[in-house]
Amino acid sequence: SGMAGAVNMIWYCVFTSDSRRGESSYGTWPAERCDMSSKLQKSLVDMLVSVVEGGTYEPETRRHALLLARSLDWGVLGKLMRRLLDLRQMIQPPCSYHPDLLPRYVALACTLRDCVEQGSCPAFDNFWAGEELQAVRSHDSDAVGTCEILNRRGELEMLHFEIPKLVQVHARGAGFKEALDKVLWEVPRENPVQKVQFFVAQASEELVWELTDSFQHVLLQWQPQAVQYSFTLAIALNVLYVVLESEWISAIQRLGHLVMVVAGLAHLVLAALRLATHLVAKVPRAFRGDSGSELPQRVVNLAKNLALDSGTWYQLFYLWASMQGLWDYHMYFFHLFDICERQPLLAGTLKSIRAQAPSLASAAALWLVIMYSFAILGHLYFPQDFPENECKSVSTCVVFVLNFGLRAGGGIGDILTGGGGETKGFGRFVFDISFFVVSTVVMANIVSGIIIDAFGESRERRQTVEEDTQARCFICSIDAARFDRADRKGGFAAHCKQRHNLKQYCLLMAVLKLRDERELTGTEDYVASQLQEGSADFIPLHMASLPSGEILSVTPGDD
Repeated sequence: SGMAGAVNMIWYCVFTSDSRRGESSYGTWPAERCDMSSKLQKSLVDMLVSVVEGGTYEPETRRHALLLARSLDWGVLGKLMRRLLDLRQMIQPPCSYHPDLLPRYVALACTLRDCVEQGSCPAFDNFWAGEELQAVRSHDSDAVGTCEILNRRGELEMLHFEIPKLVQVHARGAGFKEALDKVLWEVPRENPVQKVQFFVAQASEELVWELTDSFQHVLLQWQPQAVQYSFTLAIALNVLYVVLESEWISAIQRLGHLVMVVAGLAHLVLAALRLATHLVAKVPRAFRGDSGSELPQRVVNLAKNLALDSGTWYQLFYLWASMQGLWDYHMYFFHLFDICERQPLLAGTLKSIRAQAPSLASAAALWLVIMYSFAILGHLYFPQDFPENECKSVSTCVVFVLNFGLRAGGGIGDILTGGGGETKGFGRFVFDISFFVVSTVVMANIVSGIIIDAFGESRERRQTVEEDTQARCFICSIDAARFDRADRKGGFAAHCKQRHNLKQYCLLMAVLKLRDERELTGTEDYVASQLQEGSADFIPLHMASLPSGEILSVTPGDD
């Protein structure tokens, strides 16, 4: 109560510094005073949160939370939050303040809400339902994260934390989503313990780096818009070009060409922005894993990584095709292949084929050797059976066999003299049959088999991931049916969204990496130490809380 009284006094002094008129002058303070006030308020919030640490559902913690909620002046805090929100919405506010101050107040309210039952503190209930808090939560919907952890005493605790703007931007970027999908695809799902350990190990390295690399911040926030607008503009350019080529539209072709040029220039700018955002994401990632090498060697490794990256080549050719499209409208067809990345099913199919690239390359090399061998034999024994001038040299013979041998349904014999049904001797018979069996039948089926197996493995893996995702929680590994039976209103879907949200755990790890260790609460310090040790003990495996406050716990093997 004494602590809450001191906090109330500070809040009142901050909001009503002009005691004679009782009006807020917080927005007109000097920058140094405003900065000092923001730091003081952040320290107060951390102090208040520390009072209710120790387990959200532990009786002593809940008693402390109720006492704190009844002692704080929520009316003054609501007015202060409204004033802070008004300052944020000004184009040129007269006073700057820390941008994470409002999210910290929201995190404090959420922490108390978890511990204080509805109706036990009317003043806090009014603040929770008031327009000030709801306006802040609506304006900063992505600025406060929530996840459930297992604290140092082995008790479940809801952890609410503010998310810096840097992390918010990266969480919406394609790089983080791609990295998260990769982790979810590769994580072993047979053993729940191995699953969470693998996730924590990967998240604390790759995913956290994607969320906290400040070098990417400026450009990456424009990456989704650049991809979306460039694809839409590519569709419009192709449709407009088809219309301009129609005879009945010839009367307005001059205006149409002007529109094509303007739209093409806009597409070129978007293509350059796409390449820039791609390189901004790739360059730091290439340097990150090579910090121990000398700078020249790191530059060489960077060039090698970019040269082997298919995405870099795609974006380079995308930009080149956009430049060429200003002179030749035909080139805009290439930009429609963006659909392969925009559609998850097509992207998964191409990913399966890329996974079998070594096998396909080996089979293609063998097939090339076989085709070359038959071209040499054809040039040696049957040059007269080739069309005129198609086998006068080894090079022309090889080109002819590669060109027509792959496309002829019955093999190269269908193209050579006698392919129409004439008999050209036993040697030609052996040559034609051998080519048909080895190239057209065996090698074609080997390549088809590799691709079909890739699709089969991808489909089986995708089914395994989908079944595991739909059947049980990734974090606690409790069956979905248990949540649906225990919580009729929200069930399993609400649990995965509000309490055990996988993305929120990644955001928590990123926040702990960025925040000064002196500002961490006791629970946050415990989670940070667990991450440094590579431990996943803070993950609530086989335990979860329900909205009613009950604890759902299962014994491994019961599900």
